[in-house]
Amino acid sequence: IEVTPYDAKAPYYLGNLLYDWQPAEAIRYWESSASLDPGLSIVRRNLALGYANQENDLNKAISSLEKAVSAERKYAMHFFEMDELYQAAGVSPEKRLAILEKNHEIVNQRDDALSHEIALKIFAGKYQEALDLMKNRQFNVWEGGARFNVNDYWTDAYIMLGHSEMAKQNFRKAIEYYRLSIEYPSNLQTARGASSGRYAESSLWSGIAYQAAGDTKKAAKEWNAAAADIRERDRIMMNSETINMFYQAVSLKKLGQKEKAADIFNILITSGNNSLKNRDQVDFFAKFGQQQSQRSSLGNTHFIIGLGYLGLGKRAEAESEFRKALEICPDHHYSKIFLENTDWKF
Repeated sequence: IEVTPYDAKAPYYLGNLLYDWQPAEAIRYWESSASLDPGLSIVRRNLALGYANQENDLNKAISSLEKAVSAERKYAMHFFEMDELYQAAGVSPEKRLAILEKNHEIVNQRDDALSHEIALKIFAGKYQEALDLMKNRQFNVWEGGARFNVNDYWTDAYIMLGHSEMAKQNFRKAIEYYRLSIEYPSNLQTARGASSGRYAESSLWSGIAYQAAGDTKKAAKEWNAAAADIRERDRIMMNSETINMFYQAVSLKKLGQKEKAADIFNILITSGNNSLKNRDQVDFFAKFGQQQSQRSSLGNTHFIIGLGYLGLGKRAEAESEFRKALEICPDHHYSKIFLENTDWKF
């Protein structure tokens, strides 16, 4: 640095060496590097990392990554990380999708970046486009390394296509799509069938479609399959797998076991409300990763409470919870879907 004070690479490399043990000093060197070469995108990316994780300044981090992705040479990793920051900051899904679609050729270079584009396409109702992206790519998922869950997006897309066919009274086509929702192709590198965490959801909707088509025997078979592995419990954890209990309980209700179903719906509400005690807001002073996790957890908790109310026929209370989930997580797909489909009866 003393010999070549105008070389932007020297403070960049020095910042890299210092970051783990002296992050504030590392950030200072990266800022010096950025001032010497504003187009060095990796420096902008590193600064975003420092601003988010060390200074807890999400807006500053976003601004830095926006400069990184605006550089002449673009990297898929930077788009992925910027969208992670956007998601944590509650940026609108529409804005996020527009950026990823505009830069699709770059985004398509990484599985994790592409998975964000796929998720946002599903939120926007572009189900077939999302499926096409999943069908035409070999995803590489390894233990402890993946930052995406493509099989959930596969299920989401086909479930939504099934709903579209139901609205048009194409019941057989809807059943086909509901079935496909848990039949994962090998390129997604995931399990399939009854081992899927979404099996009850697929079976519930298949049963509803069979019932609409006049085949009550097959409808009952689907609902029995959905509720087959239900477990008795007094309290539950607030996570995505818990949503499965709602579809199992609705299946029980369809089979005439209304009291047992109501017990499960009440457990969803009670456990959700207990989980919200002392934490019903995002801690904006938490570090970036913690804040991101809090936002997702709170959104899912309100959604699960809403499902409990919906199962009990209390739609007004359910919609209130779904709106809270969307306020916290603007990209919470199923809160949006349940709010839009007011004619669904459970």
